[in-house]
Amino acid sequence: VIAADVLYLPEHCAALPAAAAAHLAPGGRLVVACGLRRAGLIEQLLIELKALGLNPRLDRRALDPSGNEAARATAAEHAHDGAQISAAGGYVLVTADAPSDWAPPEHLGPEAIAAAKRRAGAACDAEESSSSDDDESGNNNP
Repeated sequence: VIAADVLYLPEHCAALPAAAAAHLAPGGRLVVACGLRRAGLIEQLLIELKALGLNPRLDRRALDPSGNEAARATAAEHAHDGAQISAAGGYVLVTADAPSDWAPPEHLGPEAIAAAKRRAGAACDAEESSSSDDDESGNNNP
């Protein structure tokens, strides 16, 4: 699973690992590359990844613009918030490996994901049906 430039708010530090865990295979790897915009986000991300049973590693040098042409180009594209990124920790690369015998927590497993999709689909169907009924009666009030 690959993610780039995805940590903006504290709630992303839990949502990203959950989404990745729902899709990682045993022995799989999550790779996250981002410019930090708030202090503390990367530390929270590492805590959340560990809580899911993944083995995270933080590399603060891999995306250092001073030694990497691609990182320099990315930093130039984000010059408008470069000071904010520098102050919050710069550009980082996080990898998190799933052990070979790993399975996502039950609440993120395939059955839970399928059930959530069914619930979301049913909710959308109900909303569309309600909207269609309102349109046919000329009453657009919920």
